[in-house]
Amino acid sequence: MWLLHRNAAYLKHNLDVVVQIQGNCDRKCSEEYNMALGWRRANTAKAYLEKYRVAIL
Repeated sequence: MWLLHRNAAYLKHNLDVVVQIQGNCDRKCSEEYNMALGWRRANTAKAYLEKYRVAIL
């Protein structure tokens, strides 16, 4: 999470920067499992950024 924390600090001080949050996964399991895993990972990153008051559109 240290990288996400560093990114949050950068985004808070550079309000003109826009990023897209994506959740990546492995191809080991079913497509449904991987879609859900990617969704959970992206939402966890989003929640972390919101916790540090980074503007989310």
